[in-house]
Amino acid sequence: MDPDWLLRHWALLAAAAVAAAALFAVLVRVWSGSRAARLKRALRQRRRKESELERAARSARRADRSLRRLEGKVGKIPPKRLTEAEGHAQDARRLYEIAADQLLVAENHVRKIIVEEFPPGQHDALRGRHRLSDVPRKAAFSFDGSS
Repeated sequence: MDPDWLLRHWALLAAAAVAAAALFAVLVRVWSGSRAARLKRALRQRRRKESELERAARSARRADRSLRRLEGKVGKIPPKRLTEAEGHAQDARRLYEIAADQLLVAENHVRKIIVEEFPPGQHDALRGRHRLSDVPRKAAFSFDGSS
C-alpha cells in the first residue's frame, strides 16, 4: 500500500471505516438485547439490591443498638437526644423495609426474564443456579402498611 494507492482509493478506506463502525454498533445492539444479556443485567441489579439490603440491615442494627444504649441512660441524657435516636432508628427500619421490597422486585424481574426468555426445560436449572424459588415469596409492597 503506497501513498499513490491511498490517494486513489481514499473513498474505499473511508467507507470501510464507516462500515466497520456500523457493524460494531449493530453487534453491540444485538448482544445487549439477547436473553443472556438481559438476564445478566437483571442479576447484576439483584446483587446490587442485595448489598443495599445488607447495608440497610447493618444501619438499622446500629441505630437500634444506639437507641437501646441511650434508653439505658434515660436519666442522664437530654430528652431531645433520645427523641432524635428514636427517629433515626425508625428511619433506619423504614429504609431496611424499602431495601427488602426493592430486592423482591429485582428477584421477581429475574424470575420473569427466566420464564419469558428461556425454554421451560431450563427454568428449574436457571432458578437453582441463581438461588430463586419457583414461586415469588410475597408481594413486593402493599398500601396497608404491613409489608
